[in-house]
Amino acid sequence: MIVGQKHAIGIDLGTTCVRLFVSGKGVAVREPTVVALDVRAGTVKSVGRDARDILGKAPSSIVAVQPVKGGVIADYDMAVALLRELLAPYRRGNGAAIISVPTGITDVERRAVREAVQDAGVAKVYLIAEPIAAAIGAKLPVNRPRANMVIHIGGGRTQVAVLTMGAVVASETVRLGGLDLDEAIVDDLKARYNLLVGGKTAEEIKKQIGSAYPTGMMDISQVQGRNLANGLPETVSVTSKEVMDALATPMVQILDAVKSTLSRLSPDLSGDLLQYGAVLTGGTALLSGLSELISQVTGFPVRVALSPEDCVANGIGFVSGHFRALRQVLSQEEDRIR
Repeated sequence: MIVGQKHAIGIDLGTTCVRLFVSGKGVAVREPTVVALDVRAGTVKSVGRDARDILGKAPSSIVAVQPVKGGVIADYDMAVALLRELLAPYRRGNGAAIISVPTGITDVERRAVREAVQDAGVAKVYLIAEPIAAAIGAKLPVNRPRANMVIHIGGGRTQVAVLTMGAVVASETVRLGGLDLDEAIVDDLKARYNLLVGGKTAEEIKKQIGSAYPTGMMDISQVQGRNLANGLPETVSVTSKEVMDALATPMVQILDAVKSTLSRLSPDLSGDLLQYGAVLTGGTALLSGLSELISQVTGFPVRVALSPEDCVANGIGFVSGHFRALRQVLSQEEDRIR
């Protein structure tokens, strides 16, 4: 028996994290998008946090697979294995699910998302555009006749969209996200200090002293890595100004996506943004100074959503709980996949 759509599980299948929204529980699952695979036996050892924690500590026969790259499925079988494991405790029978998909992906990529969820054991699958889910999760009035701008920056993709009356009227997608910001820090430390650090260290630097806009303060972090010249461990002092400079190039790409989206709006919708502004969602929304930078460039207010990492999952959950009233936000994506 298929569960009614009102109780559909919400799935935010991100590049770095999978979030599941379950009726009555809210966002019940937040797990890294990682699968540990035993390549000799061809079997899955673990998924999510357990898979991530064995990175660098397991024998060579066990490899970590990231089945989602740039917001789309890159390894279908591993994506199915991950979803099957995470969905199992929450499915009711074959169940129903609503899953977000990025804007700007192909019909083949949409079909892969739908079929992966079905192969994970879900009978009825609905798709929702990620910016729409993010906007709903950020509590924007997406059904009203006014411009609602959401800038969603995930692990592998940035999506800028303007919505009105439940539909996206202008959008721009860049395959660049939080992981690319981390990589920019890694590259800068190589060039500046001849120091090699891992992505996890770069992410911590970004969170601790990273900024997209001058703050007027100079923070310093002690960073440990490996000297590329002699191969020995080394500690260097890194300043917040250096990290901001490292992030400058990816920030330009994000700003260009914002400006490109704005250039396609009608004068009336553009005028709305001067009053209502834009909202930042996704984990990278928490980067210090990002809202100030975008506001300075665009001239309108920009705020960070409450719990920006969970906005997509919360938005899907809200749609599930108000299925009849918000059914139209699913129709575009569902129709395109048929």
